Amino acid sequence: MDSWQAISESELDALISEQLLACSLEQRQLFDCIKVPLAAVPVAGSDSVDVFFVVAKKGDTVIYYQDIEEGFNLSTLTPDGQLSSLGYQDWHLTHALRQLAP
Repeated sequence: MDSWQAISESELDALISEQLLACSLEQRQLFDCIKVPLAAVPVAGSDSVDVFFVVAKKGDTVIYYQDIEEGFNLSTLTPDGQLSSLGYQDWHLTHALRQLAP
């Protein structure tokens, strides 16, 4: 069995580019408007050292990549910049963007 390794920023950039190909034009335009520089953030109140990459932000909601389950999830951020909750949707990017579409 292979041991798990955290995703690198370059691997996540490649994954995002790949998954954007499956998105509609409107979703790609939305992502272009809300994407942020990749930022590794911890989960608030967690004793774990796990951090996840925030990839986009719209209002109070962020899209982050949970590389343990290999999917995108939504959360808000605490005032100190941590994920307020850990999601378990583990969507493809197109599904996460659908949740944020106007």
